[in-house]
Amino acid sequence: MKPHEREALQGVVQCGEQEPCSQSGPSASVSGRTDGMHLRIGCALLPKKVARYLTPSMKMTAARNDIELCLIDYLRPLNEQGPFDAIIHKLRPNKEWERNLQDYSKAHPDVTVIDRVDGIRALQNRSTMLSVLNGEGIVLQPTSDRQLAQEESCYFMEGDSGQARMQIRVQAPVQVEIPEGSTLEQAKQRLEGAGLQPPLLVKPLWTDGREGSHGLAVLHDIKSLEKLVVGLSHDLQPPLVVQQFVEHGGVLYKVYVLGNRTVVTKRPSLGDKYLDKESRGKGVMHLPRISCKADYCPPGPNQAAHQLAASVSCDMDEFCEAPPEWITHTLADVLRRRLGLQLFNFDLICPEEQISPNECLYYVIDINYFPGVDKIPNFEQAFVHFLRTACEDEDHHHPSRERRHSQQQQQQQLQPSSQQDSQIAGSGQGSPSTHVSTGVQQHVLAA
Repeated sequence: MKPHEREALQGVVQCGEQEPCSQSGPSASVSGRTDGMHLRIGCALLPKKVARYLTPSMKMTAARNDIELCLIDYLRPLNEQGPFDAIIHKLRPNKEWERNLQDYSKAHPDVTVIDRVDGIRALQNRSTMLSVLNGEGIVLQPTSDRQLAQEESCYFMEGDSGQARMQIRVQAPVQVEIPEGSTLEQAKQRLEGAGLQPPLLVKPLWTDGREGSHGLAVLHDIKSLEKLVVGLSHDLQPPLVVQQFVEHGGVLYKVYVLGNRTVVTKRPSLGDKYLDKESRGKGVMHLPRISCKADYCPPGPNQAAHQLAASVSCDMDEFCEAPPEWITHTLADVLRRRLGLQLFNFDLICPEEQISPNECLYYVIDINYFPGVDKIPNFEQAFVHFLRTACEDEDHHHPSRERRHSQQQQQQQLQPSSQQDSQIAGSGQGSPSTHVSTGVQQHVLAA
């Protein structure tokens, strides 16, 4: 464990420790909390996530919303560390932890688990990650007056009877797996069988946090495929996934999904720098992590005119048009249902050349579970709001927990007001919480 990660663990309440819980208190009118229902949420996280999410500031924000965040020791049985209202987890594949979580969930079906192990597992393998987009993909249509109002002229086509709305289709690029131990001839056959032609993106098969999960290369010449078969580097060796590159103007949109809320960021992607004649001459080009800086998309009709922050040095077009809000939000809802997950992000691109004049095509090229939501503005309030909303949604399906929380509220109402005020003052929870909207996508401009 790195020194800064070890420091982050200090001062975080370990589940099972006998520390009095001072977070419960009165209603929002007194404390600024969302309501009087106290939630205890266990967090089973990698050390780097602990350092970024279980900070004093995050704990303070959670306490203002009557939520206690505690660090789970994933090596110990959960029944020794509960009770929990919810468990949120992101660890490397660990069968003992998965059995521990499964046993606890069976014994306590009213506990919200963010997210399901089988759903997470599907995203940890690039061969299955995009399977929810297989076949015809996902077809989107605006269904409300608000969504129709967001339609821009580029989503309409001229027909014999006047203007008609284009169909919006979202697919995954064609890709194949190059298994470990493949020969050069076997790898060629797989690419030819799928109809893949350079330029091609080459990525590690696994995205489960093991070393090399973020490797990336561009294959410009099939003659250089042998370099990949034997292993281009420590982070790019079979098993690999080879994905058809789609020209998209050097810009991708990373859409963060926190329950029914979405946040869209514009990121640099592969542009001319990696696709010019000089790059093609290299046959295969090992790339750095490109889409690591974000620019937040503003709302309204002037999205296309939004310029990049000066600090972002990339090939992003100055006037690259962001997808309408209703497209990214509706797509997020569909993916959330199909994946069975609540906390993820996906990378969305729009091809420069559209195949059909009757529809607008987008591609999802990556989906990641529990991404770095700490990169979005006001992430602490957004994350805490997501946790509470996830628990409240589950309450409708588990009357036993709703009864337990009702009893908590009754006990709080019976507390003397002086005792309640003392609790608030002692825990620093007097300031009001920030309102976080739900059900709509946030396009926000980074400060």
